Amino acid sequence: VSIREWARNDSKLKVRLDHADAMRLEAITNMFKRFGYSDSQAEVRGQTTIYTQVGYFALDVKIDWQDRIESCAHYCEVFTGKKPRKNEFARFKAKHLTPQPQVKMMAPLLSS
Repeated sequence: VSIREWARNDSKLKVRLDHADAMRLEAITNMFKRFGYSDSQAEVRGQTTIYTQVGYFALDVKIDWQDRIESCAHYCEVFTGKKPRKNEFARFKAKHLTPQPQVKMMAPLLSS
């Protein structure tokens, strides 16, 4: 949030931030296209994904790591319209369910 506020008054930073945001949107939009969504559907789904994460960060939402991982199947269904297969979600949980501290939901999205 601080970087976004700073970018409102620093044109060089704004250019860099806009570029990073555009790259994120393109990557997520392309992911949805690979799963068969039309260009417009993929773009709206990509925007929804990013804006949701920005909202979590802006609101300083903290969530228990295990609860976050457990909710990922629901997020997957909300954002894609498809439930992950049980074996896919089990593999995801096995990879990510390790003891973690409270985290901000946006942290992975902001790294570039």
